[in-house]
Amino acid sequence: MRADPMDLAARVSERVQIQGVLVSRFEAKRAPGTDTGDDDFKVEITVPELGVSKDPEKEMFWVFLTFQLLGTGKSETGDEADLSIKASFVISYSLNSFDDLSEENFRAFSQLNGIFNAWPYWREFVQSTTARMGLDQVVVPVYHVPPKRAPKTTRD
Repeated sequence: MRADPMDLAARVSERVQIQGVLVSRFEAKRAPGTDTGDDDFKVEITVPELGVSKDPEKEMFWVFLTFQLLGTGKSETGDEADLSIKASFVISYSLNSFDDLSEENFRAFSQLNGIFNAWPYWREFVQSTTARMGLDQVVVPVYHVPPKRAPKTTRD
């Protein structure tokens, strides 16, 4: 039976402290005529990159993740979004013990806690970036944890 991701992540989260959050790269573009205040303007947010790096000797590990926002409205410009914002974050954590933690624990932690820990920084990044682009405020919605999948069953 496959281990529950929440249980796997909890084994790491009970031992960590955030040491820092930084933006490692970003890009943003908007099409002329983009109106984020229009009722028809819709955003889609994805996490296209997510990874972990560890250094047990320094009692540190890092979660690397990228968020991407694509926004479209009435002024759709072909296959491209009217608004595109992409930012990569690095979250550094101190960890008091790596004992009995597997890759699976760190992967689960990055997918749950890592995203939640970076989400407020991503929200602020989108809000300040759209303001600098001369657009109405874009509110990044609440992050929703993906639903737990039912275990697969086999038929005899």
